Amino acid sequence: MQNTRIAHYLYTASLFFLILLTGLCIAISAADIIIQALADRTESGTFDYNNLIVVAASYMLLAVVSLSFSCSRVMTVRASLQDIPKVYMPIKGDDLPKISIKWGGPSLAV
Repeated sequence: MQNTRIAHYLYTASLFFLILLTGLCIAISAADIIIQALADRTESGTFDYNNLIVVAASYMLLAVVSLSFSCSRVMTVRASLQDIPKVYMPIKGDDLPKISIKWGGPSLAV
């Protein structure tokens, strides 16, 4: 039991670590691209904000799509788990393993 608990904690910790690492990489790449977009100037010497708008819009679209996929997945899993019956009682001899029928006798199988 202790090994399964440690394995569960290790699995959960590694999942959160990888999610955090992915978020950090996305944030660093976004910051770098925004800095490059702000450093880009036109021939007149003024800042060109068109690149910054495109970069910001693409990252916002990425965030919205990721959030919608995450919410969709959570809702699908919850709906699937709610479809599982809470208590399943075998009612036929076919539902029980043959060894159970042999130990319990045919009177237990309906």
